[in-house]
Amino acid sequence: MSRSRHKGASPLPRQLDSWSVDHPVAHAIRTGDRWFGAWQRQTCIPEAKLSRLTGIPVRRFAAIEYGGPLSRAELRGVSARPT
Repeated sequence: MSRSRHKGASPLPRQLDSWSVDHPVAHAIRTGDRWFGAWQRQTCIPEAKLSRLTGIPVRRFAAIEYGGPLSRAELRGVSARPT
């Protein structure tokens, strides 16, 4: 199945998040949310898809969310901005 519903339509360009102190993730972290959960909810990526895109097992997300150690490979996986 084609990604576009219109034959011959050009895909829309993806916009990168612009970061500022007023960004929703920054606000969530500032008001007590943990960074990983705030980031994951902002990107709206289900855990199964995030696991597939980053190579991080789903069971590791809870450990990362609650302050567990993060390996360099895991950090690279989430910083690649999977979509």
